[in-house]
Amino acid sequence: MLNDPNDFRTQLAVSQPICLLSGSFSHTSSGNWLALTTTTETDRFNMHNVSTNTERIVLYPPGGMWLTVATVIFAADATGQRGVKVVNQADTILAVEEMDTAASGTTSICVSTISNIGIGAARHVELKAYQNSGGTLSIAGFAFTAYFVQATSA
Repeated sequence: MLNDPNDFRTQLAVSQPICLLSGSFSHTSSGNWLALTTTTETDRFNMHNVSTNTERIVLYPPGGMWLTVATVIFAADATGQRGVKVVNQADTILAVEEMDTAASGTTSICVSTISNIGIGAARHVELKAYQNSGGTLSIAGFAFTAYFVQATSA
């Protein structure tokens, strides 16, 4: 049975990346979570708009399971903590990771989540970053990718 959690013949088929956002960012607000905006994209199905709401990936179809993967590389700064989270339209946290900064060099954080986005449910996801270095801190690079996931039987 396909939906039986005890049936190990069930597999997940993950699509090629449907939407990939990437870029760099200047995090100007120490102590706050900020959405990472970008106009750099690989977008196969118009899930990202380069002129409005540039922080969002809108998940289509409106029902289904999605894998989102995010990696953020913070510039070198030994003060404070860094954080990365993926949130939905209702600002519900789908994945989060926070850590002390590296003593030297850059701090990299990767988070991923599989979310079942129901029809009529919150349908877009955003990547947010946190730093509390006490000043502006560059994000040397980031990538935020969405994949559509389907259950299959072996």
